[in-house]
Amino acid sequence: MTADFIQKISTRASASKFYLFLLNLILDRAIPFNRPHRVRINSIAQGQVTTSMPFIKRNRNHVGSVHACGLAALCEFTSGISVMTCLTSNEYRIVLKSLKVDYHFRAKSAVTCSYSLDEAEFARMVVEPLTKSESVEYDTTSQVFDHNGNLICTGKATWQIKKWDKVRSK
Repeated sequence: MTADFIQKISTRASASKFYLFLLNLILDRAIPFNRPHRVRINSIAQGQVTTSMPFIKRNRNHVGSVHACGLAALCEFTSGISVMTCLTSNEYRIVLKSLKVDYHFRAKSAVTCSYSLDEAEFARMVVEPLTKSESVEYDTTSQVFDHNGNLICTGKATWQIKKWDKVRSK
């Protein structure tokens, strides 16, 4: 399954519930780590993604709130999908370089995460520099809220983006 295929499905998912369902199904298989947590994309548009994670037993910690690692994964997933929707082809590899999460409040219900990427800024900070340099780092900040509107955590991810022909395996 190629990035182009996923991008085509995500473009259609912005206007169709069926394609949104299909995108979630594909991502469950492509990213098996998130499957048990039932992470779902609720809405997707070019650079804008909203996701959710239910308040189920496997997402809770020993004190009965949503587990910190699940919240971190939700932040990473949301911003990563958003960045991927702005890359136009299979030319680029995107890898999480660092993730820092600040926790503000205990989540005792389902949570939602959103990230909105400015396409013009992304082109200026990522696409243009990649014509001159081997790789680029791009910082994102996503926020997680519970159903009562409480800010649960803020996730700051740094993504390394480079062209596949510049990737070295050793």
